[in-house]
Amino acid sequence: MIEQKNISFVANWTSSDGAASHLIVYSEQIIDLLDPNAKPKVLLELDNPLGSNISEKLVFPDHNKSYYMGLYSYNSEGIKG
Repeated sequence: MIEQKNISFVANWTSSDGAASHLIVYSEQIIDLLDPNAKPKVLLELDNPLGSNISEKLVFPDHNKSYYMGLYSYNSEGIKG
């Protein structure tokens, strides 16, 4: 859901079983999200209970640009899925 003036939005998702944390990243270049060696900027790091419904308001630091976003999930051992 995009909020007024397009400066923030609310992301909703359900955490799968086995996902202990999530990392939301963004970049102006999609390759930064696809290349495993790239280091995209982190928008939010979130620990959560397994199988929970999540709703987070996200605000980008510079809202006058277009971004690509990614969501990575990690298990309790820190393995990215």
